[in-house]
Amino acid sequence: MSRCVFVPDGSVDFIHADHVVNAILATTAHIATLPPSTFKIYHNASQAINRFLVYKFWDAAVEYLKYNPFEK
Repeated sequence: MSRCVFVPDGSVDFIHADHVVNAILATTAHIATLPPSTFKIYHNASQAINRFLVYKFWDAAVEYLKYNPFEK
C-alpha cells in the first residue's frame, strides 16, 4: 500500500506544455534520421534552479479559486 506524504517545503516538477511538445517534435525528427536498430533514451525535466515549492503551489491555487470558484 502506498502513502502520499505532504512535504510543504518540497518542490514540484512542472514542465510547460509547449516545452514538452517541442521536445516530442525534436525527438521525433531526430529518431527519423537514425538507423532502425538504434535505441535512444530521451529525458525532459526541469532543473533545481528556481524550484516551484509545494506550499507556493497550494497558496496560488487557493488564491486563484477565491476569484474563480468551480461551478456546479
